[in-house]
Amino acid sequence: MTSPGNQELLEMIQALEQKVIEQQRKIQMLEGDLNDIDNRSNRLIERVVTKEQFNTSMRTFAMFGIDDYRGRL
Repeated sequence: MTSPGNQELLEMIQALEQKVIEQQRKIQMLEGDLNDIDNRSNRLIERVVTKEQFNTSMRTFAMFGIDDYRGRL
């Protein structure tokens, strides 16, 4: 078995470098997608928590008969 020549090694390295670049692009795209999902889920959680907190405060004020609209949130 003969060892590959310099040109063959160079071609192999270039092919591997191209694969690494492609994988890095895929990783960047996936990171962007994950960031989008994270941001959307955070906004959803904020809306749900805020709505739940508002509903809880309304129940609490109603329970004590407080009718001050400024202090409900």
